[in-house]
Amino acid sequence: MSGKIKGVQSLLLEKNDSALYSPCAAHSLNLIGVNAAKMCPKVVTYFGYVQQLYVFFSSSPARWSILKDEIGNSLHSQSNTRWSSRIHAIRPISKQLPSIINALDRVINELGKTLPEKNHSEVKSMKKYFTTFKSLIMSSFWYKILSCIDQRNVIIQKRGISLDVEINLLSDLKKDLQNIRDSWPQILLETQQVAKEMQIVQHFGDNTRRIKRKKKFIDETSENTEPEMVFRNDVIYYTIDFILSDLEHRFQAVKNICNIFEPLLNFLSLTNEELELKTKSLVQKYKYDLSENMCQEMLHLKTIYSSTFQKSHVMPPLELLNSIYAKNVQTIFVNVCISLRIFCTIPVTVAEAERSFSNLGNSLKTWQRSTTSQERLNSLAILSMENELASTINFDDIITEFAELKARRIKF
Repeated sequence: MSGKIKGVQSLLLEKNDSALYSPCAAHSLNLIGVNAAKMCPKVVTYFGYVQQLYVFFSSSPARWSILKDEIGNSLHSQSNTRWSSRIHAIRPISKQLPSIINALDRVINELGKTLPEKNHSEVKSMKKYFTTFKSLIMSSFWYKILSCIDQRNVIIQKRGISLDVEINLLSDLKKDLQNIRDSWPQILLETQQVAKEMQIVQHFGDNTRRIKRKKKFIDETSENTEPEMVFRNDVIYYTIDFILSDLEHRFQAVKNICNIFEPLLNFLSLTNEELELKTKSLVQKYKYDLSENMCQEMLHLKTIYSSTFQKSHVMPPLELLNSIYAKNVQTIFVNVCISLRIFCTIPVTVAEAERSFSNLGNSLKTWQRSTTSQERLNSLAILSMENELASTINFDDIITEFAELKARRIKF
C-alpha cells in the first residue's frame, strides 16, 4: 500500500518504523500500461476497436465459426486488471489482419440478411478502421511494447525472484522501450511494406492537432507540420516517454530498498570505506535486529569470499544465504544471515498470494463451506497453495495414523 500520508503505509510505520514499502511489481506494470493507454485519444480508439472486434465475433457462434475458418485461432478479450491479456488480444490483429478482414467480408456476404442493422454499421466501421495506415502502425507498435512488458511480467511472478532481479529486469525493459523509440523509422518502413501488400493507402490523415489554450480546446493546423511527425510525436514518442517516466516513478521505492541493502548486493565492488559506511546505515535501519559487529562481518566476508565460495562475482542473496549455511559458517556471519533473510522475504509481487485467495473462494469455498471448520479450511488452503510439495508426500503413514485415531475401541 502506497498511502504514506493517511493510508495503510502510514499506519504500519506508526507501529514499526523499520517497515519498508515495496510496491507489487505485477500490479505496477499493469497500472503503467493502463494509464499509458488512457493518455492518448488515438490509443483509446485503437483498443476500443480491438475490443469491439472480439465482442462482435464472440457474440454469435456463426460469426465465430467464420473467424476460426479464416485465422485458425481465436480472438481474446481485454482486461484492465490483467494488462498482459492485451498482448493476446493484439497478436492476431498484428499477425493475421488480412484474414480478419476476409472474415468481416464473409460475415457481410454470408450472414448479411440475418444481421441487424446495428451490426451492419459495426462491420463497416471496423473494416474501415482496420484498413487504415494508422491502425497498422498501432498494431505493430503496441505488439512490440506489450511483448516487452509481458516478458518481464511473467518472470517477475516466478518464485524465487528477489528485488535485485526485479531491478535488473526493469532496467532491461527501459532499454528495450528506448530501442523501440529509436527504431521508429524501421517500424514505419515495415508498416509501409505491409500496407503495400494489402493495398492500403499510406497516409496519416490531416495534420490538425487538438491543443489546450486558456482552458479551451482548439484545433491548430500547421502547414509546415507533416502528419507523420505529428503522429510520431503525439502517439509513439508520447506513449513511450510516459511509460518510461511512470516506470521510474513507481519503482523508485524498490531502488531505495536495494540501496539500503547494497552492502549485501555489491560488497565486492565497494571499497572498504564505502562498505563500512553503507553497512552502518543498514544497521541503523534495523537497529533492533542487527548489531555493530556486522561491519566486521562484511569486511571478513569480502576477504574470504573468493577462496571460500569459489565465486568471482556476488551471488544472489538467497544463494549466498544457502551457501553460508552449506559451508557451516553461519555462526561467523550471524548479522549477515539475518539481513539476507530480511531482504529475501521482502515480496516482489503479491499476485501469487491473490491467486491463492481466489482459489480459496472459487475451489474450496463451495456448498460444503457451511459444514467445514476453520481449521480444516485453512489446511485445505495450504494444501492447495503448496500443491507441488503436497504431491511429494507419502500418505501411507498419515492414513495409518488417521485410522488408528478413528478405530473403534469397543469389542463385540
